[in-house]
Amino acid sequence: MSGALDCASFSAADGSFISLFVEDEEAVEPIARTLAGLARPDSGRLFIDNVDAARLKPSLRGKWLALMPGDPRGHLVSGFTVMENMSLAYAYGDGRLFRNAPGGMEAGLFRAALAEMGMAAALDVQAAGLMPEQGCLAALRMALLAQPKALVVVEPRVLTSARSRAYLRAVWKFTRVQLVTTVLVTPGEDAAKAFGDRCYRVSAGRIILEPIAGGAASLL
Repeated sequence: MSGALDCASFSAADGSFISLFVEDEEAVEPIARTLAGLARPDSGRLFIDNVDAARLKPSLRGKWLALMPGDPRGHLVSGFTVMENMSLAYAYGDGRLFRNAPGGMEAGLFRAALAEMGMAAALDVQAAGLMPEQGCLAALRMALLAQPKALVVVEPRVLTSARSRAYLRAVWKFTRVQLVTTVLVTPGEDAAKAFGDRCYRVSAGRIILEPIAGGAASLL
């Protein structure tokens, strides 16, 4: 994380959507991992509701913080169906043991969740058979099933520009419905300004407040 952020500090209110426009593309993933509590900063701390993220037990992390990396499909077990993947995420977020054959109520929940994204027909498809954009959306829906307090999202590097923007629209839409505090980390200035309630530029490791022009509502 050294060099990615230098004496940087910012806060995010519950349910807000913060964007970080990172000029150095190589710093995007390290910053996102640190904000998600998966990498320790050289100094300083990350707090979620006054809880130090570094002290979270792995079994409880899904309820507090979730990271959607540059390739969200890494969250999917390729040999599992979408149903089994969602069951795994749901169990993780609920602190329960995984059941690869979810009950009727859970199956209905998963089907409805995917239907919101136009993917109900993909429920019994193996993750390895999904199109890239479907895999990214399925991973997003899995992360939200755990009902985290905060979500850190990296703009996908595995999608075309148009599909990446569609994915970010889905992130914005569903984190406004579920009201999850969200931080978007992106090397794209336009995306940062389009989706954030507040937008910060990260330049040479320092965070600079950026004015918002337009806004996410115009892109939905």
